[in-house]
Amino acid sequence: MKETRKMKFFFVNLSLIIFLITRPLAGINSAMIGQKTLKSENEDRDLLWYSDNLTPEDRKKIRTAMDHAIPRDRIIEDLIQGHAIKIATPIGANQLGYDPTIQVREYNPNKALDLMEEVFGYRYNASSDLAKEREYYFEMELMSPNTRVDRMEWAALITKSFSDIGIDVTLHYISWNLFISHIFELDEPGLDYAHGGYDGYFIGWGLPPEPDLTNFFMRENMPPIGCNTAYIINDEVEDILIRSVNELELTNRLLALKEFQQWFQDKNPYFIILQGYNLWALDSNLEGVDYTGLNYPNYRNWTHPTESLITVQSPSTFFNMNPLITHSRYDFLAMRDNFDSLINRYPQNLTEYYGNLAESWTISADNLMWTFKIRDGIYFNDGTKLTVDDVIFTYEKLIDPDVDVRDQRFYMTHIKEIKKIDSHTVQFTLTEFYLYMKSLFTVPILSKAQMEQIPSVEWKNDADTNTKYAPMGTGTYVMDKANTDVSKGVVTMILNPFYDGSLRDPAGQFKNPNLIPTIKVKVYDYDIYHCVKDLTSDALDIIDSQSGLSARGQYIDEINRSNCCKLHTSLEWGHQELVINNCSPIWGMNPNGTTKIPNTNTSMTSTTTSTNMTSSMSTEAIPSISVPSFSFITSLSLLIVLLIYKRKHEREF
Repeated sequence: MKETRKMKFFFVNLSLIIFLITRPLAGINSAMIGQKTLKSENEDRDLLWYSDNLTPEDRKKIRTAMDHAIPRDRIIEDLIQGHAIKIATPIGANQLGYDPTIQVREYNPNKALDLMEEVFGYRYNASSDLAKEREYYFEMELMSPNTRVDRMEWAALITKSFSDIGIDVTLHYISWNLFISHIFELDEPGLDYAHGGYDGYFIGWGLPPEPDLTNFFMRENMPPIGCNTAYIINDEVEDILIRSVNELELTNRLLALKEFQQWFQDKNPYFIILQGYNLWALDSNLEGVDYTGLNYPNYRNWTHPTESLITVQSPSTFFNMNPLITHSRYDFLAMRDNFDSLINRYPQNLTEYYGNLAESWTISADNLMWTFKIRDGIYFNDGTKLTVDDVIFTYEKLIDPDVDVRDQRFYMTHIKEIKKIDSHTVQFTLTEFYLYMKSLFTVPILSKAQMEQIPSVEWKNDADTNTKYAPMGTGTYVMDKANTDVSKGVVTMILNPFYDGSLRDPAGQFKNPNLIPTIKVKVYDYDIYHCVKDLTSDALDIIDSQSGLSARGQYIDEINRSNCCKLHTSLEWGHQELVINNCSPIWGMNPNGTTKIPNTNTSMTSTTTSTNMTSSMSTEAIPSISVPSFSFITSLSLLIVLLIYKRKHEREF
C-alpha cells in the first residue's frame, strides 16, 4: 500500500512537471509565438529576426510555399486581361540588369502543401475527417489600399490561395492614408495590424530604368527613414547592392545586379506578383501626356485643341501636398507641376538629365563635389524671386529630423555639406561616390520665406493650407484655392502668372505655346464605372493608369467603341508585390530585441475555411475570437483532473 501511494505521488507530480514543460509549446502550430529571442549569431540566418520555434530554413520553406500558392497566370490572363508579365525579382523586364534566366516559381498548391507539411508535421486538408488536419498552420493579416480595383481583386484571390494551403488570412481593404500610417508610422516594427502594424501588404513600387534597390534592402533604410518595409537585414545583399550603386564599370554593375536577383530568388524575402502594363484612358484630343510614369503628370507638356479645363482622375484621396513629406503618387498628380527642381529627366531618355532651375553644373574629378549655377529671373508663384537660399533651405529640411520626409532621407545621407558659393551658386559635397547622384537633384524646391514661418515639425499636420496643401513653388501651375476642396477630393490648378518657361528651356526643346489654363484633379476612389461614364460623356479627360481599369474588360470595350476616347498602354517602371513584415509576430521580433505587444484578439487556430475580409472602408481591425490551441486545452484539462485527484487522496500521501 505504501509503494502504491509512492507511485501515485510520483505520477501526479510527473504530470505537473510535464505540464509546466509543455505549456510554452502550446499553440506551436500557429507560429504565433508570444516570446521571441534574437538569434544574431546564427550563421545560417537569411534574415535577422525569427521565432524560437521556426528555424531560418522553416521560414524559408513557408515563404517558398506561399510563393508556389500565388496564381500569377490566373491573375494576368483572367483578372487583368493580359495586361502584365511575370517577373521573379524587383528588377523589371525593361530595367538595367534584368535577368530573364531567373524564373518565377510555378503555381503548385501541392508543392506548397508538401513544404508546409515538412515544417508543421501534418498536411492541411479542409475536408479531412480529422480535426487536426483541418487546423490552419497560422494566421496572417494582410492589407491592401483601396485605390486600385485590380489590386484589390488579386489580393482577394491570393488570400484565398493562401487559405487553401493552411494559412488563415484576414485581408483589410483600407484608405491610402491609413495604409501609409500602418507602414511608416507604427511605434515599433513588430506590431500586428490591431496595434498599427502589419504582417504583410500589397503595393506597387516604381523604379527608374537604372534601379537603385538600396532603399528597399539596406538595414539603415527601415521606416521611417526609408522603404525597407520588409525589415530585411542581410550582409550578403547589402554588399551586392553597394557594388551595384558604386561601380562605374557597366560590366561589374550588371554582375552585381545579377547576383542580387539570384539572392532574391534563393532567399525569397517577399513576393513579386507581376510587372503590369500602365493602361490609360483619355480624351482622343489630349496630347503630350508622359506615359512613362516617372515624369507623370508633366501638365506643362499637355495640349488640347479646344478645352481650357482638363479634369484628371485620381484613384485616391490626398495625403499632403508638401512634396518633401508626401510619398503618395496621388498627391503628385495634384501638385508636381507646381514645383521645379535643379535638374529633370529627359522625357524621351529617362537616364539623361537637363537643367531646370540649374543653368549649368560641374562635377569634380572624384565625383564628390557638385556645383550648380542657378538661373536668374525665376520667381515663386507669389512673385518673390528664387535664390540659392531657397535651394539650401529645401535640402537642409530633407535631412532635418523634425521633417517627416521618410523615404527620401536615406538618399540624403549621401550629402556631407551644402555650401553657398555666391547668390547664384550652390555646392554639394558627398560623403562617398554614389552612381545615381543626379536623381538626388530632382527634389522640388520650396520657398524658404513661406515655409520657415511654421516650425518644420508641424508641417505634416499643420492646418494651414499654405504649408500642408499649398506650399509655393516656381512651377507652371499654382493651386487655385477658391476652387479647391481637399476634403471633398478636388484640387484645381491654374497657370502660375510668374512662370516663364523660356528660362527653363532656352533651347526650346519642350516649348509649349498652348499650355492648358486649368487642371482639375478629382478623386474617384476605385469607382471605375463612373470614371468611364464621365470620360465618355466629356466630364472627365483622363483615367489614371493606377485606377485598375485592366480588371474591367467590359469598360475597355466601351472605351474602344467610343469615338471620343483612346487607350494607351506601356510597361510600367516598377512592379506589384506582396511584402511580408519579417519582424511581425509570425516571423520574429522587432529590431531593438524587445518582445512585441501581444495581440489578445488574434485567433490562434481556426476551423473556418472562408477568407476573412474587412470592409473596404474599414479603419479598424475587426477583432476575432481567441481560441486556445488544442494542446493547451488538453494540458489544462489534465492539470485540473490531477489537482482534484491529488486533493481527494492527499491523506494517502
